[in-house]
Amino acid sequence: MNQDGFVQEDLMEDIIVLVHLDIMVNIVKLVDLFIDLKEKKKKNTINTINKLAVNCSSIANEGNAEWDQTLAIGEKVNGKCLDGFQGSVTRRCIQSDANGNWSLISGFCNGNLFFFVENFFLLIKY
Repeated sequence: MNQDGFVQEDLMEDIIVLVHLDIMVNIVKLVDLFIDLKEKKKKNTINTINKLAVNCSSIANEGNAEWDQTLAIGEKVNGKCLDGFQGSVTRRCIQSDANGNWSLISGFCNGNLFFFVENFFLLIKY
């Protein structure tokens, strides 16, 4: 400080730099805190979803179709017709209390039989 009570100009620049550095340090701390809180919230959300998620189990063969494990939210699910079968099948996976239950199958996966008779194929659907 000079005799008039004013801070000298070079000292003032040092104070401004220190204030800026202090502000920057606090901003970095706030950003780190925000990131940490966001990660904790994400982990808690995932754990909550995992605890609440209810699925219908996969089924290797029902209605001549394969059904993948599916989240029990009531949406229509397409089954995959097994080898040797053709068609289109759907059903819903519905939550009932803590269980996932498959609805009845809609559609068909029909089987195919091939016969070779003197240069002709005979296709029989059943």
